[in-house]
Amino acid sequence: MEKQVLEKRANGAKRNLGISSSNEGFSLIECVISLVILAVVALSVGSVLAFAYTNSENAKKRASTLLLAQQRMETIRNTNFAALTAGTVTESNVIFSGQTYTVVTTITATDVINTTQAPGPELKTVVIDVTPKGTSLAIDKVTLTTFRGVNRPGPNRIPNPE
Repeated sequence: MEKQVLEKRANGAKRNLGISSSNEGFSLIECVISLVILAVVALSVGSVLAFAYTNSENAKKRASTLLLAQQRMETIRNTNFAALTAGTVTESNVIFSGQTYTVVTTITATDVINTTQAPGPELKTVVIDVTPKGTSLAIDKVTLTTFRGVNRPGPNRIPNPE
């Protein structure tokens, strides 16, 4: 009799707590299915994180490549026009921001006014190609182009001194 009273009290306490009085739980199949779903979600999140990290590193390399090209272009812009000699200069193993680069600078002189009163080229085209070593992607290469000109008078005027 006392045992029945204790069982009624226990069942009443379980009902008050929202606990079912039956002995049902999760079956082995339900546990395995939930683990498979959890594994698929974890793998997809992991692959997204790996993709984001790789793209972040590539963007950092491209930004460093662009910065090196801009620095080289500023050096050219600060050089006197007459000191810019036409030709191609290739620099290998340039180290910048922990990365090794190849820098190719090409200067082309164009003589727009070809007279004796305005000797020399009036326009120089400067192309700077910066390519990181150890990569084969075309997107990693940076090419900057600028035009430098000198103010030359027309054929009926005296040329400006340089």
